[in-house]
Amino acid sequence: TVDFIPTLLDFYNSRYGGDLRFEDITSFRLWEVGLGKTLDEAIMIIHAFYASEFYERISFVKDARESILRLCEDNEGSFISARYSVVKGRTNRFLGNEFPKTQVFYSKNYSEPGKTKAEICRELGIEIMVEDESNTAVECHESGIRTLLLNKPRNQESNGKVERVYNWREILEKIKKGN
Repeated sequence: TVDFIPTLLDFYNSRYGGDLRFEDITSFRLWEVGLGKTLDEAIMIIHAFYASEFYERISFVKDARESILRLCEDNEGSFISARYSVVKGRTNRFLGNEFPKTQVFYSKNYSEPGKTKAEICRELGIEIMVEDESNTAVECHESGIRTLLLNKPRNQESNGKVERVYNWREILEKIKKGN
């Protein structure tokens, strides 16, 4: 929905003198692609990003806002995020301001326990999921949830088990037409 990784990389490269590019992020395990050396170091960097002015600069992925608003005209919309608890308040305010008819739910992440996104979808009766993390997308798909995987360099290993989509206009079209 938002350009989290590009903005995180702007922060990382500026603050830590890195030279990571969007194309370099070929895994959600950010420490494996150079954003820190360990999981703990990557989490520390992400928390520093959350506390920075860079975090406030995050913008929507092209066509995401408009597409989500159109989808919410005829459907009940929800967001399921794996963001860390330190930014739940800001996330709720941001999404609540932009999409007042939607609810936000939080799944587990690398350092905080909780339910998986697939478990949350099943509990809420969600039938269609848009996701950008391949393992989560496959898990949702295997749970009987139609899953659209938004193509990113970091999710190329989905093994064709989910529908790959390339932009929010395509997502809108697929959901609106039911195909």
